[in-house]
Amino acid sequence: MSNRDYAIVMVLAAVMFLVGYTVLEALTKESSSSSAYGTIMVIVFALYVTYLGRNRKGPKQ
Repeated sequence: MSNRDYAIVMVLAAVMFLVGYTVLEALTKESSSSSAYGTIMVIVFALYVTYLGRNRKGPKQ
């Protein structure tokens, strides 16, 4: 995965997180559910970043 692809994936993941959080907050009107969603998504996002970091190939020699 090139640096460009990695950056695109990171930006898309952040956008998906923000859109999901905003939509859930607008639909439920309960702060506890949007807070729980935010916590879960931060954990998932951190695991995804770790996964991508481990599977990235080093620079070509």
